[in-house]
Amino acid sequence: MCSLLILAAAAPAAEPGALSAIFLRVEGKATVTSAGAAPAREIRPAMPLQRLEPGESIHVPAGSRVAVLCSTERLATLEGSAEWTLRADSCARGKKLPGGAYRNLSAESGTLRSAGKTRVWLRNSRHVPAKIPVPLVLSPRNSTIRQPQPRVFWTAIPGAQEYEIHWEGLGAPAQTVKAAEAGCGKGDGLWQGLDICSAPFPADRELEEGATAFLRVGGKVSLLGHIHREEKAISVRRLSARSAAALKAELEKVATAPADPLVRQLLEATPLSGRELWNEVLEHYELALSANEAPVLRVAAGDVLLAQESWDLAAAQYRLALQAARELEVEAAAARGLGQVEYVYGRFSEAADFFEKALRIFESRGLAAEAAEMKEAIEACAERESRPETENVDD
Repeated sequence: MCSLLILAAAAPAAEPGALSAIFLRVEGKATVTSAGAAPAREIRPAMPLQRLEPGESIHVPAGSRVAVLCSTERLATLEGSAEWTLRADSCARGKKLPGGAYRNLSAESGTLRSAGKTRVWLRNSRHVPAKIPVPLVLSPRNSTIRQPQPRVFWTAIPGAQEYEIHWEGLGAPAQTVKAAEAGCGKGDGLWQGLDICSAPFPADRELEEGATAFLRVGGKVSLLGHIHREEKAISVRRLSARSAAALKAELEKVATAPADPLVRQLLEATPLSGRELWNEVLEHYELALSANEAPVLRVAAGDVLLAQESWDLAAAQYRLALQAARELEVEAAAARGLGQVEYVYGRFSEAADFFEKALRIFESRGLAAEAAEMKEAIEACAERESRPETENVDD
């Protein structure tokens, strides 16, 4: 399967309620021809999650296949050789997907609905990076979970002799794990480039349904030295039985949808996100990215990592999206995300630059709500930058 990264400049944002569509999958090669009369028409390569406007046509050559989801929740599957134009009647012939599928998968403001939303510029404190390396908890991290005994994953620190894992609220003593026994190794996917260690949950304990515990992972470089760990404990909540039953019913509906595995990954991410099962949402994005390197998925992953307060990992995803983005909305969303990370680190001038970049694009695309948020963010940066330095540090 070939996934293309290059897009022509996006068409103007559609009016609310207007017919539109998105590519859910592109296998082989396919092209999109803009509406209008020749020679003004533009031809661009098709790409997963790319938006289509009324009157635009798709050419699918022999040996290729695409899936297109209309805003009417109808799925059209095209196999080459085929021609298809976005019209109400062509969408009506497609298969019906569950209500809300298009809204959940489209990215009109540059990200996916399942990525959630975090507005860190409204906080009154900022994150101060540790002066020495500390283990960063990766999973579960500030997230709801379904398992009663989740395995813990964290980043290794150079020269660590042992790690201490403490679940506050379980009544269990801290676990001590020798570095050589922590199964440390190279991470992949969204953890690529990191050295990852892990340890099991205490065998004689379970996190009860609906209960919350706080996780801390510390590391020692010398056995007699201090424990170095993140300043804030990580919040982990197990899903209640009632919410788990409702989630199961929603996922069963998605499982019956006439969609391919990639699309199903993204459809499943929405009910997971609604319950803040962030680590599971990230797993779905990672699987989707392994099949289709779409910049909008990088933005979505960054948004979830931001919600988990994994600032540096979020910034890495936003930068990848910004480098590859060819749709203006995706570029704006990536800039907004980087602005939020800069804001958290107290670099308010740099944050304002990113917010202003996003503002210009959102205004040009007619995305009034997003533009208003960027104006608010820019004002917050100016206000925070004018404060004495001592007032910009966490209490």
